[in-house]
Amino acid sequence: MVRFRTRLVAVTCAVAMVGSFWGSAGAIVSADASEPSAEMAWSITTDKLVFDTGADAKWTDKIYASNDEGTYPELGRIDDVSVGKKAVLTANVTLNGDFSGLDGAEAADGTYNVIQLSCAIKTGDGWTYTKSDDYPFLKAENFTDGKTQVSFAFDVEDTGAANEIIFQYNSNSAYTGTISISDVEIQSDDSGEEPDGGEEPGGGSSATGNVTGVAAPSITDNTVWSSSDAVLTFDAVSDKTWKDKAYASNDSATYADMARIEGATVGEKAKLTATVSLDGDISGLDGAEASDGSYNAIQLACAIKTGDSWTYVKSDDYPFLKSENLTDGKCSVEFNFNGVDAGDVQEIVFQYNANSAFTGKVLIGGVAVDKVESGKKPTTSETEVGNFADASLVFDTASDAKWTDKAFASNDTGSYTDLPTVDNVKVGAKAKLTATVSLDGDISALTALRHQTDHTMRSSLHVP
Repeated sequence: MVRFRTRLVAVTCAVAMVGSFWGSAGAIVSADASEPSAEMAWSITTDKLVFDTGADAKWTDKIYASNDEGTYPELGRIDDVSVGKKAVLTANVTLNGDFSGLDGAEAADGTYNVIQLSCAIKTGDGWTYTKSDDYPFLKAENFTDGKTQVSFAFDVEDTGAANEIIFQYNSNSAYTGTISISDVEIQSDDSGEEPDGGEEPGGGSSATGNVTGVAAPSITDNTVWSSSDAVLTFDAVSDKTWKDKAYASNDSATYADMARIEGATVGEKAKLTATVSLDGDISGLDGAEASDGSYNAIQLACAIKTGDSWTYVKSDDYPFLKSENLTDGKCSVEFNFNGVDAGDVQEIVFQYNANSAFTGKVLIGGVAVDKVESGKKPTTSETEVGNFADASLVFDTASDAKWTDKAFASNDTGSYTDLPTVDNVKVGAKAKLTATVSLDGDISALTALRHQTDHTMRSSLHVP
């Protein structure tokens, strides 16, 4: 069991009205304000930081508490508080305006009808700025009487004194009013283990950073639906492998308590992204072939049902997840769909596969569905000038340095006199490059990738 330093600090101060990231959501802890827990490093229960959507700039730092007395004489201090490699900050969020319009939908200007928050802390002798990867994505349904609680996890590099706490916010015209942040608590330990540790449900040690599975969806301009709070759980001990399990569905009769997919219209192509969290010991997921012919990895599959006929379409992507692909027990996965029955997305389905190397839980959250626009096909001339069928680039593993640039084609004729040039080729905001890879050598030792499809192999590779 992880033991925490216990310290309560009462601070009385006034918060000055002083004032960029769009990313993934953090955990929404509860809809009720709560008292500080007995095990914590530090808390303020009387002060608050206020963002005014009519006056405060979005995604701009605003200080909640600081030990910089010269710059912020009126703020609360964080006295004698040290954090280890892991820290968690929780806070209450209160809205004073009409938040009924925060439905999470995309607005006409491409923004989303939500409130999103971010948090950073400055720690150590160098006052190193560390930003949490959690960005709570708050909709009306997350609030009770205008209140909710949020959580931010930190991987602290510069351990030591906590010197400053910073927040940012984002919203659109769906909400006009103030956003108050209060009852801030920091919980940490000095061991480098996760706060609130102890025996993991999956047995053994866990690298999981978010055992709830709650994650923020990866939202783009093409996102037609997303969920920041729905979670699907596969239990590797009891759930059968390669069997459909619904994540969200419009079949309210069969799935009365499941998230609904409203307004998610796609064409013949679609893309789905999600965050996978593993709750259990992942040390055995080395990708090697086991004695029974299975592989020490987690593999996933995804399908969607679309259109008036609820046509079932399965993605050709099967992410092949090893321990090295995970950070704090989490990673992002992507599924692409072709031949979709254009229309509304009616149901999202996942499958999983694992062997005895993992006996915990596989949690899927932060799902986002994107429409994919086909665009115009390249003209004949564009295809010819952008197609280098006769050119090739060779890496020699015995002599070439790894992860080092090597040019395939270039318009820098001064530096590369013998390379083909890229003439009359223009790209827009998005582009795709395809290539064929050939190996000249014995590939039998590449067991982690053997028997996997081309797209599965791409999912399994870890590129820095």
